[in-house]
Amino acid sequence: MKGIIKHDWYSGLLGNWKQLFIISIVFYMCGLIADTFANSFGVAPFSFMENWIYVMQGCAPCSQTMQTGAQFDLPIIWMILQIFLAYIIGGYPLYDLQTYGINLMVRTKSRSKWWIGKVLWVMELVGVVYLLGALMIAVVTMLSGGSVLLVRPEAAGVLKGDYSVFNGMGLALIGFILPMLSSIAISMIQLLLIFLCNHFAAYAVVFLFIILSVFYSGPIWIYENGMSIRSNAFVYDGSFVNRIIGLVVVIVVTSVAGCFVMKRRDIYGEV
Repeated sequence: MKGIIKHDWYSGLLGNWKQLFIISIVFYMCGLIADTFANSFGVAPFSFMENWIYVMQGCAPCSQTMQTGAQFDLPIIWMILQIFLAYIIGGYPLYDLQTYGINLMVRTKSRSKWWIGKVLWVMELVGVVYLLGALMIAVVTMLSGGSVLLVRPEAAGVLKGDYSVFNGMGLALIGFILPMLSSIAISMIQLLLIFLCNHFAAYAVVFLFIILSVFYSGPIWIYENGMSIRSNAFVYDGSFVNRIIGLVVVIVVTSVAGCFVMKRRDIYGEV
């Protein structure tokens, strides 16, 4: 198992350094855009947390916005980040199976261990992406002269909500815990579909989830848990506990289902 984890670390993480570098640049540019909007609202410079919340903002459900007659803003920044993460997730697992994966399965005599290695890889990759994103936003904040964790009431206009009412744990839930669990859950669905169907079908389902999460609201639309403009309500009313349980259930179920899928898959037809 250690050999599989080490292999996925070098091939799946370090081997994806170009994609990780690009998404880091994307995060940096998103941070600069956030600071530009803060300046237009007269609240520049953003603190690190304000900038991060803006980047992870997402949008209110389009269906609700249309009912109230308010202007709907397509969450371009949020969508770019989610699509790029899905692109990174979709590129490695099937390639690994068709190259070194079969050799590892033969050596370890376990398809389940190989699959568990990919589950751990997904979690590691999501963690690395969010870490790189946080570092890039920190660089933007440092260069602009912003503070770290301060969230000001006057920033509510650009953030579309007053996040100053939340303590540190609340901000961590909104900015990191819920978004990361959301990304892991949807990435696990994508990983399962890659081997259950193919990577094109997996991309299609993920893209469908992104679009429907923009237009609608509900527990089934996993991505909304990663939108700060919506998750702040979950934290405020305490329903975030049910959301976290639901996301963990999705992660566990897809992890277990993947073991059965791999045992039934004709891996020797991959080469």
